[in-house]
Amino acid sequence: MRKGKVCLAFHQLVNAAIVTDFADWALLDTILETAIELAQFLLLIAKFPPRKIREEITLELGIPTFSLHSVARENVAHNSRASVTGSCKRRRSCNALALQEPDSCHWHGVNCSSSGRITGLDLQSLSLPRPALLDAIQDLSHLEELHISQTNFTGSSTNRSLRSCNLEALDLSQNKLTGDDNLLLQILESCGGTIRALNLSSNELTRDDMLSLPLFSRERSCNLTVLDVSNNRLVGEFPPRILSTCVELQKVFLSSNNLSQIFFPGCKNLISINISFNQISGELFAPESRCTSLKVLAIARNAFSGDFFSLFGASQRSHNSSSSSFFPVVERIDAAYNKFTGEVPAHIGVLTRYMDLSSNNLTTIGNQQLCSSNSSLESLLLQNNRLDGEHNVFGSLQRCASLKMLDVSFNTLAGELPSSLCQNHPQLRHLILWANSFEGQIPSALAKCKNLVNLMLSFNRFEGEIPSQLSDLQDLQWLSLSNNRLSGEIPAALGRLHRMTVLQLRDNRLQGEIPSELEQCENLLMIDFAGNLLSGNIPARIGKSSSSLLTLVPRVERNLGELRYVTPALALPTCTGASGVFGVQGIALEDFEALLAARTRCDAHVGFFPPVTLDLSSPIYLDVSNNNLTGEIPLELGRMEDLIVLGLAYNSLTGEIPAGFGTIPTLDTVDMSHNLLQGGIPGGFASLGTLTRLNVSYNNLSGIVPQGPQTGTFILDGNPRLCNHLEVPGCAAPVDATPQSFSRGGDDGFGGIVGMGVALGVVAFVPSAILSFRYLSPLFF
Repeated sequence: MRKGKVCLAFHQLVNAAIVTDFADWALLDTILETAIELAQFLLLIAKFPPRKIREEITLELGIPTFSLHSVARENVAHNSRASVTGSCKRRRSCNALALQEPDSCHWHGVNCSSSGRITGLDLQSLSLPRPALLDAIQDLSHLEELHISQTNFTGSSTNRSLRSCNLEALDLSQNKLTGDDNLLLQILESCGGTIRALNLSSNELTRDDMLSLPLFSRERSCNLTVLDVSNNRLVGEFPPRILSTCVELQKVFLSSNNLSQIFFPGCKNLISINISFNQISGELFAPESRCTSLKVLAIARNAFSGDFFSLFGASQRSHNSSSSSFFPVVERIDAAYNKFTGEVPAHIGVLTRYMDLSSNNLTTIGNQQLCSSNSSLESLLLQNNRLDGEHNVFGSLQRCASLKMLDVSFNTLAGELPSSLCQNHPQLRHLILWANSFEGQIPSALAKCKNLVNLMLSFNRFEGEIPSQLSDLQDLQWLSLSNNRLSGEIPAALGRLHRMTVLQLRDNRLQGEIPSELEQCENLLMIDFAGNLLSGNIPARIGKSSSSLLTLVPRVERNLGELRYVTPALALPTCTGASGVFGVQGIALEDFEALLAARTRCDAHVGFFPPVTLDLSSPIYLDVSNNNLTGEIPLELGRMEDLIVLGLAYNSLTGEIPAGFGTIPTLDTVDMSHNLLQGGIPGGFASLGTLTRLNVSYNNLSGIVPQGPQTGTFILDGNPRLCNHLEVPGCAAPVDATPQSFSRGGDDGFGGIVGMGVALGVVAFVPSAILSFRYLSPLFF
């Protein structure tokens, strides 16, 4: 991807953040989160030469809206340079005359009927006179769809009625419109009888503005089927008159306002509801309601409390309620970040594919089966609740045979994993159980989950050996077993996991040597074996050793979840258990930091880890610190040309530091402290522009310390034979460098071992950006 394109995208996002009203926290969150990811992506790819970067990334802001572009637009000649926007800019106006050039039907932003009549317009980022727009609506008698956004309306429009108007879909989003704008009032006054879809999102409309619009007056009928007023200034109760008048509504988008109450008097026609990112509480529907057409219910980030069926004024226990009785055809339920308590809703509808109840206060799944025998449930997200070890989660999920994503991380679930897990869930692709209290042995029967891509079991109490049968999981890309009580040796059979990119085994009780068979894992990019009892030599080759395109972390299908990958930048030098990369979803950034701190006793700030694709020829992360490794550092490690993080601290390594490390163009963090290393410091480190930390403290190093731009990043304590002048007796020139005088660039301020939590250097380079944005409002995963 061209860096210039990313820079331009970043610039546009920052400008968007500047012009966004800072009361619209949710929209601002989305913009800033995307900007941070772009900044981190830029800093990441800056480490690699252009030949390494092969893939364009797609940015999806995810701002709720509806499209006014019909399928016919796909037939527009996309190679044509002409556009309706360009024509309007050339003529300095946008009336019907500007659209009557012979080839206008082939312009971008113009839809035409088979007879050549203009039926749809898409006008963006224009300076547009109000009277000209009204003329265009009137003169284009076949115009059915009008999309005008990010427009600077000029002039004033006199009070008049349009002679004719056939608009069925009107999109006036992102225009800073208020309820007293004559343009909006005149269009809705003249076209209100025909408009079926209305998008007024990302404007400045208030509750009173909505009530004053002609479309919602008591004297007129409302024919709307789609209404989008998300990201406005609606406060308090959403006007009941609108919902009782517009009885044909099918899709309602009210997210990112400051609403506290909304009540749907009827819901039989509703297909999609999105009221996320408000402060809504109380009942949504009448107890007798049955939303027989509802497919999408998005109520995340509100203040709903009680059990889930209190939305209907009902109680699951008292009414024997089930989601299928209220939502018989619902496909997607997103109720994350509320205050729901009690049981997870039972008897999920047959058609329900996605249910997100993460970050609530749910305490039990209950004794009932969540799924029917023909359930379609593919993704169940229950992370960051209060589910505890008394409940048999897997027993309640036995009938969920279509399950592909299960995330119950950050609860206190206990007990053993059932050997029947894969038999019950043969399609499982993402099993995320980390940060619980599961115990016992990891069942070898997990090898029967042939589709597994992510297996995250870290931060539990598993014991015994790692099953060698896991090598049968040929689609496995991420295996995380860190921070358990596992013992025995690392199975050599794991070398058969050819698609594996991440292998995390840190902080266990593993013994024996590091298997040389891991050399066969040609896609292995991140290796974390720190904090074990491993012995013997470091293999000359481990992980990836040939060039190919690889995505740094596995991509998760968007219909299954929003799994994001984060890496902590540790604040305390004693933090050794919280480093690496984590898979997180449904947890706000600052809440995740608190949860991680509770698990590791480390205060750590975290940042995003982009799933970019690079042309790589070696691992980028290798940490085998805090073991019993001996022997010399293999010269081959110094030839890992894409290595970014290297941890060898707290072992008994001998010999000299390979000079090749000083030539790795991507190297960011190196910790070789507390070993028995001898000789000098390779001179290449001093001029390695990407280096942010080199810790070689408490070894037996000698000779002159090389000087250069990065010398200030060196941590040298506990090496009394290192010196800064050749005149000192016994001082020798550094390896692969000419004699130089030494001048410290500043105090390192670290001391001791520092956790390797800045994988890829993503966080290390942009802490100010993260700290500036993170307190505006929670960045939501």
